[in-house]
Amino acid sequence: MGHVLNNTLQDILARKARMDGKEVLWLPGTDHAGIATQTVVERALKQAGEIKHRNDLGREAFLERVWQWKEKHGGIIIQQLQKLGASCDWTRERFTMDPEYSRCVQRVFLDLYQKGLIYRGKRMVNWCPVSLTALSDEEVVMKEQRGFLYYFKVEVAEVPGTWLTIATTRPETIPADTAVAVNPKDPRYAGLIGKHVRRALPLEDQALIPIVGDEQIDAEFGTGVLKVTPAHDPVDFAIGLRHHLPVIDILNPDGTMNELAGRDLAGLDRTVARRKAAELLSNHGTLDKQEPYVNKVGFSERADVPIEPRLSEQWFLKYPSVGPARACVLPPGEKGSAPAPDAGTDAPSLHGGRRERVRMGSRPRGRARQRPRRARSPHRERRARRRRNACGSSPIAGRRYMTTGWRVCRTGASAVSSGGGTASRSGPGAARSRCAACTPSFSPSCSTTPGSPAARPARLRSAWTARPSARTQPNCGAWSSPAMRGWMLWRRTRR
Repeated sequence: MGHVLNNTLQDILARKARMDGKEVLWLPGTDHAGIATQTVVERALKQAGEIKHRNDLGREAFLERVWQWKEKHGGIIIQQLQKLGASCDWTRERFTMDPEYSRCVQRVFLDLYQKGLIYRGKRMVNWCPVSLTALSDEEVVMKEQRGFLYYFKVEVAEVPGTWLTIATTRPETIPADTAVAVNPKDPRYAGLIGKHVRRALPLEDQALIPIVGDEQIDAEFGTGVLKVTPAHDPVDFAIGLRHHLPVIDILNPDGTMNELAGRDLAGLDRTVARRKAAELLSNHGTLDKQEPYVNKVGFSERADVPIEPRLSEQWFLKYPSVGPARACVLPPGEKGSAPAPDAGTDAPSLHGGRRERVRMGSRPRGRARQRPRRARSPHRERRARRRRNACGSSPIAGRRYMTTGWRVCRTGASAVSSGGGTASRSGPGAARSRCAACTPSFSPSCSTTPGSPAARPARLRSAWTARPSARTQPNCGAWSSPAMRGWMLWRRTRR
C-alpha cells in the first residue's frame, strides 16, 4: 500500500506537469538496500537449514545468493508500477549497483577526498552486532526495556577506607572504565577530584583510574558519581575527549567480549557477560545492591537487536560552510547568526574565499554602497501616480482602464465579454469584448470596431469628456493600437 500511494502521487504530479507543457522525465530505479537484503537472505538460508551464519558460505558464495534473490524478488516493485500505469521512461530503468553508477560513486568519492571534504577516523557510531555495520540515527528504534540498576563501590586509593558508590546498567563494561567523573559543584565529591580509585573489574587487574570533575555530570542521578567508559558510550566519549582519557575497547564486532575484558568475561556474549559481571562483583563484596530499572534502549531497525555504541573507523563528510551559510540567512542578533554590527568590534569575515579582518560597521570590500532613495517633489509624485493609474497597476477601483483586451463604446455603455456577459473588471490577457449596444455582434457604426472611422482619438476623447461616469467603467480596449494607447497615456498625464 505504501508503494501504491507514494508512486500514485508522483504519477499525478508528473502527468499534471506534462499537461502544463513541461518536459518531464520520471526515471525508474531500484535501490540495492544492502542491509535489508542481507538480513532477509541470511534468514531464509537459516530457515532452510543451509547455514548457521552467513560466514559459513563465504563472501563470494553468499554474495551470489544475494544476487539470485535480487533477480527473483527485486523486479516485483517494478512490475507493480507497470501494472499501475506509472508514466515512467521504462527504457532507462536503473539499479544502484549498475557498473555506471559504481564508477560515478568512485569518481565523486575521489573528488571529495582530493578537496579535503571527507576524512577517515574513529568515531562513536551505532553498531549492529548482527549486520556488522554502522547504522544511522534514523535506523535506530528506541524501545523501552526492563533491566536492573547495579550499585557497586570503589575505594579511593589516596584515602583508604573511603568508598564511592556508582550506579550503572552495564556492569560488563567496567573493565573498559578509564576514569570516574563527579560534578565539581557537588560538595560531597569536590575534594576528591584529582585523586584515584581502584577499578573493580577485572579482578586480576584492578588498575588505578583518576577522579575527574565535569560539569555535565548530573549530581541528582544515581549517586552523583559516573563511571567513564569512552569506548562504549557517547556521553563518556565526549568526557574522555575533554579530559584526554585513554580508550579501552572490550567488545568484538559481533558483540562478544575480548581479552581486555579479563579472563572471566572473555568470549562471553554481552548479555551473558552482564550477569557474570554482577556475580563477580557480588562475590568480591563490592556490589551493594541491584534494583529494577526501566530505560530506553536503541534497537537495530533491520536486525531487531540492541545496538552497541562503539568506536569504529568510518568515512565522514565535512560541512565547512554551515556557520557562514546560517549567518547569511538569519537576521543579525538572532541565535545562531552572525553578531549584530557594532562599531569598535573586530570580527572575522569571508570575502571571495579569503579570510580577512574587517571593522564591524564598515562597508565590506566589493559590495556596492546602497544610496537612500531621493524624495520626490509633490509634482513628480502626482505624475508618477497618474502613470501607474493609467497603466492599470493601481488598486483603486475604476482606474484600470488602460489594460489591453477591453474596449470602450462611444455611447458610454459598459464593456462586455465576448461571451455576452457584462464585464466587471479588466485584466491582462482578457478576451476581446463587445459593447452592450452592439451585442451579439460587432457593428460598423460602433466606435469599438477595429478600423472604424468612429474609432479615432477625437471621437474617443469626446466620449471621455462627455461622460465623466465612464471613468468608473473598467474599459480600456478601444485603443488596440500602440499609438492610441500612447496618446491616452499622454492625455492622462496632462490632466
